[in-house]
Amino acid sequence: MKAAALQKSPDYIQKSTFVEDFIYNDRIEVFFDKTFTISGKSNTVRSILILARIDTAKSEFKIIEESDLPSKKYLKKQDKTISNDADFNGDGKKEYAEIIAPKIIEEEMNCANGDCITEIKFSDNSIKNIEINNCIGGMLELEGDLNNDGAEEIGILDDWFTSRWGRYIVYTNKNSTWQVLTTLSVDRFTVMDDAKLRSSLVRKIGKNKVEISNYIWNDEQADMIIKKSIITIP
Repeated sequence: MKAAALQKSPDYIQKSTFVEDFIYNDRIEVFFDKTFTISGKSNTVRSILILARIDTAKSEFKIIEESDLPSKKYLKKQDKTISNDADFNGDGKKEYAEIIAPKIIEEEMNCANGDCITEIKFSDNSIKNIEINNCIGGMLELEGDLNNDGAEEIGILDDWFTSRWGRYIVYTNKNSTWQVLTTLSVDRFTVMDDAKLRSSLVRKIGKNKVEISNYIWNDEQADMIIKKSIITIP
């Protein structure tokens, strides 16, 4: 990669800066920052070098991996705290949404500012944030354009300190103001671990008609079950 970069850009410069290392019985993990400079423009990525111990007596090691770590945005996309691109306001342009969770005090099961409010913030700053009360984070889900108004809806599976019972809230942007389209009661633990199930909680079945899945308690099964229903949305 470096040789190719040098051929393409003779002014290519790469500099590595040590960050920290961790020594284990069988390996050493070294973290460092790689800074690439091309045509005066620089970019830095965090990288890892893993050395396996092959001879304890001679302290001999072998490099078994050298790679760049995933970006913060990529990691957030994987755990669904940042969405893929979508058109949330119907202007024909794509943006992404990101969860901004409150700072929490784990041992007190409380939020640092006293108000456990999670925000959904958008990369397009002209789109207003969404505030969710009694929420300490969660997972985002894109719902597509459920009401045929040209803007895509967004859902959040809320997180809380305790309880399997959770909410899945779907928001729609009406006249630059976010409104709750529907709020579902869900088994938070099950839904968080099942991407296919999350994506099926709200399903468009026709013009302005949506099938929703609520979790309800069933005494006979002594467990939560899914109850489906159809709603009409404006």
